Amino acid sequence: MAVIRWVGLGIGLDVHRDFCEVAFCRDGEVRSAGRVPATPEGVGSLAESLLPSDRVALEVTGSCWEIARILEPHVNRVVVVSPDDTGITITFAWQVDRQGNRRPTKTDGSARTVPIPRELALVLARHKLASRDVTHEAFVFATCTGRALSQRNVARALRKAQQRATDEHGQPTFAPLLGKGKVPVGAVPSMHSFRHTVASRALLAGESVDEVAFLLGHRDATVTRVVYIHEIADVRRRHMRRSRMTAEYAGALRVALQGEADDLTPWRQASDGQRSTSASAPFRGGGAFL
Repeated sequence: MAVIRWVGLGIGLDVHRDFCEVAFCRDGEVRSAGRVPATPEGVGSLAESLLPSDRVALEVTGSCWEIARILEPHVNRVVVVSPDDTGITITFAWQVDRQGNRRPTKTDGSARTVPIPRELALVLARHKLASRDVTHEAFVFATCTGRALSQRNVARALRKAQQRATDEHGQPTFAPLLGKGKVPVGAVPSMHSFRHTVASRALLAGESVDEVAFLLGHRDATVTRVVYIHEIADVRRRHMRRSRMTAEYAGALRVALQGEADDLTPWRQASDGQRSTSASAPFRGGGAFL
């Protein structure tokens, strides 16, 4: 299918189950560019027709992250938004080495644009405005000399905070840090373990593997599946158990719910708003607030 080709403009994708509706903005006017199949081949054909200066936006759907992965190498920017999104994003375009120099990201998947809440954007802006260098090129998180914070800087600050931390009884939260000798591996959380925690909780909460892979900057979802195989397996087990329970007891539950609904009908139909019971429609369950 032929797709209109343009130069350095904004493109919008309306993603459906079987196809993607393509539109672009030219001279302040939005125009349709037709449809492409919502398949890897169809989206790949669209990606090849785009230019490196183009920018693409698409709404959050089940397949949006895979579509974004296909498009990102071919365009300037791909933004995935939700209906209530503020439009504020953070772009991971490069990484910083130990000498404070900017280098390409470790993988193509690490270069990504992630939407953030307005509140977080305000916190980051205030932090940068309070620093010595507020120019556009300056780092948001920097040392007193303006260099980017290294992993050692962050780990040192985290370790000091952990050493001061106490529980509700005034006891050290991370006792191994106060003892003598080397701290056992895994005894105290690190910054990287926080990353694992976020990913694990997202998967257990039902987020798709593709979305978690995008947020983590993994090259593809295969890496995420390998690292978080236990969490993914746990999610699948929960789903299977829920499905089996639904298949076995759905009929009985529907009958029970219908019986409760029948018992509550006189309450809902009371014109004076007063709650009452009758011998013909006893209320089961000992009482409720409607």
